Amino acid sequence: MALSIGDSKIVAATETHIATLKDITEATYAPYVRRIGKRPAPMDAAFPQHISRQDVYVSVLGDVVEGFIITFARHDDQFIENIAVRPQSQGAGVGKRLMEFAMSLARQNGKRYVRLYTNEKMTESLTVYLKIGFIETERRLEDGFQRVFMEMRIAS
Repeated sequence: MALSIGDSKIVAATETHIATLKDITEATYAPYVRRIGKRPAPMDAAFPQHISRQDVYVSVLGDVVEGFIITFARHDDQFIENIAVRPQSQGAGVGKRLMEFAMSLARQNGKRYVRLYTNEKMTESLTVYLKIGFIETERRLEDGFQRVFMEMRIAS
């Protein structure tokens, strides 16, 4: 599935994107290392495996990858495992377009919910998710991280 919005397009990532995905991830999550006390889980994502499962989509403007999302259908939802936007592209609506893309995948996959989690110390992310309509469903320690689980119901 591909989606064009103005000059930007969202397409499935390929192995040629791996280095760029890692660079975006490092730049996006590096500021949180000190706050959390260790590398956030997305910094160690297994991009080759996600790409082979076709879970990664990139937002591209010209030849520049502005950001990406790792999302896949589960039993009862569309799950967002990671979303990151190149710092130079933040504030330009890239994250919003990627979220809308995930919501369209949810509808296409017959899912009524989009779910995700974030670290409780990533307060900026929590604020954004609440602002766009996610609700908090749970907080718990998982894999050594204090996570906040969230969901949004998708209109059919």
